[in-house]
Amino acid sequence: MRIKSLKKLLSSVTVVGLATLGVISAGATASAATYTYPDAITNVQMAFDTGESAPAEVGDIFTVTADWSVPNGAVGGETFGMTLPTELHNIAGGAFDLNNPAGDLVGTCTISEDAAPVLTCTLTDFVNGKEDISGSLWFKAQAIKSTTDSTLEFQIGNTFVPVGIPGGGPIVGTSPAPTKVSKDGWQSFDKGVWGWTINVPSSVASGGQFTIQDTLVPGSLQLENHTLTGQVRAEWRAVDGNGNLTGPATAVPASDFVQNTFAAGGKSFTLTIGNVPADQARAYQVIYYTTPDGSFFPGDAYANEATVQSTTVGTTFTYQASGGGDGDAKSYARFSIAKAVSGEGASLVPADTEFTVHYTVAGDARDMTVKAGEANRVQSERYPIGSTFVISEVDIPTIAGVDWADYTISGPGVTDNGDGTYSVTPGDNTTVALTLDNSALVVPPPTGTVSVTKHVTGAGAALVPDAKYTVHYAYTVDGTATEGDLTIADGDTAAIDATLPVGTEVTFTEVAPKSVTTDQGTVKYGDPVFTAGGKTLGTTATVTVTDADQALAVDLENPTTLVPPPTTPETPPATPPTTPPTTPPTGLAQTGSSFAAGTAALLGLGPLIAGGAVFVARRKGVKH
Repeated sequence: MRIKSLKKLLSSVTVVGLATLGVISAGATASAATYTYPDAITNVQMAFDTGESAPAEVGDIFTVTADWSVPNGAVGGETFGMTLPTELHNIAGGAFDLNNPAGDLVGTCTISEDAAPVLTCTLTDFVNGKEDISGSLWFKAQAIKSTTDSTLEFQIGNTFVPVGIPGGGPIVGTSPAPTKVSKDGWQSFDKGVWGWTINVPSSVASGGQFTIQDTLVPGSLQLENHTLTGQVRAEWRAVDGNGNLTGPATAVPASDFVQNTFAAGGKSFTLTIGNVPADQARAYQVIYYTTPDGSFFPGDAYANEATVQSTTVGTTFTYQASGGGDGDAKSYARFSIAKAVSGEGASLVPADTEFTVHYTVAGDARDMTVKAGEANRVQSERYPIGSTFVISEVDIPTIAGVDWADYTISGPGVTDNGDGTYSVTPGDNTTVALTLDNSALVVPPPTGTVSVTKHVTGAGAALVPDAKYTVHYAYTVDGTATEGDLTIADGDTAAIDATLPVGTEVTFTEVAPKSVTTDQGTVKYGDPVFTAGGKTLGTTATVTVTDADQALAVDLENPTTLVPPPTTPETPPATPPTTPPTTPPTGLAQTGSSFAAGTAALLGLGPLIAGGAVFVARRKGVKH
């Protein structure tokens, strides 16, 4: 903590004298800040450090706060930050860490010594693979320049962001000169190095000189041990008639050190400064540094005492962190799912067929759609690592000719729950790649049977009860032609010995039966008549199998006619001729009678012989 008197005297150092004292190079310019994420910082604010108050003055210490956030996918080694205004300078080396509540190091930050200090924060590997990477930061900065503005501009990316000066601004540069000896401790620009100042008005000098005897207070229950480091230096500024510091700070030359026992590693020293003019009012400031003897932590206190001439003053400095921050990142789990279709029926499934994946996690239920053959494009929502996803497939689509076997879900860490669901609990934020596989089975087309029933009708039907008839059939299935014959008796039914896919066309023809001769006549067959489904199809029939549950019945009628046998004429029995008794004539007359009678007899037999020849000829015609 710093009191106003010290701050005002320090203004001589910070505004004008820092270059002289080697704190800031006079030629320093702002570094060109290049970051992985130049716009990561937001909500920059400034406030007075403890003990400071309005109006803001050169030498005041401000606490700067900001929020930060980098995108998902950020990795260790990447950077973010901002450039501070030239009116500010870092304190304690401007280095601090960003830690999460568990103590993990999320990032480290530094502030450069440039005229426009550059804040650069570098992420650690802690952020690798995590999301929602964000946090806040703070650091202390000292006002080293005055300004009449009410804001200071911080450069974030390509934007200059105005931030209100504590107390509403401006930063005042004039300071009253100290009127008495005082001593203060403060945190230097280097971490772990404490600065000490002894303020001496020239009015305390005697004989043109004054002596300082300074002793570090040993450690105790309340105090920590510390040791001198570096070198002691002194400077002065003139005091005007109004009691204000004026002009630049001027280093006291070594030749004016009448006595100087300061030595690094020591616990005390004596310094006598001479050549103090009696005719000019001056304000002297002696500056030196100490370091803790061991580790140091916020809240540790360090003290020393100084006696200037006859005045003893002491002070205690309590170390407080000059910068810090926090950050954290969250890890989420999710899964992606690819859609595979396997099995002999896979080719029947269109490529744009959609399948629905259902999952439950952390009390939520969600659905997502994936297309057949699609890789791991579709992803679940993100949930904290350790969440268990219970996954299933619902509303499996209906595809003509396809029957689905049980689906499977495979991938790293997947468990089959045995109830149609699968579980996976990702162990990190790497998206778990799963595959949903549906095995497509080919559904055989519905089949039916075809039968033929024989009907023999007409006058000759009863005369051929044992006749067998041949019906020829032909059909083609999957490009293969099949032919065969059915043998059927009247009143019987015969079926093709095969189940035929619905839609198969079957053509029937009959081998023409031959006429049958019986004792009652000749049975002749007319043209066959095929009928099916109540429709007459003709002498041939082409039918289509349309019903897998009922045989296709075809009827075949064979009309017959009966041709009676030819009628054979009956021949009456022959009557032998009667020869009347004759009296042989005597003499020549008798002889002639005898000739005439024989001739007559022969003539009478002629017709009989001829008639017998005709009969025989007709009978032969019948047999023929």
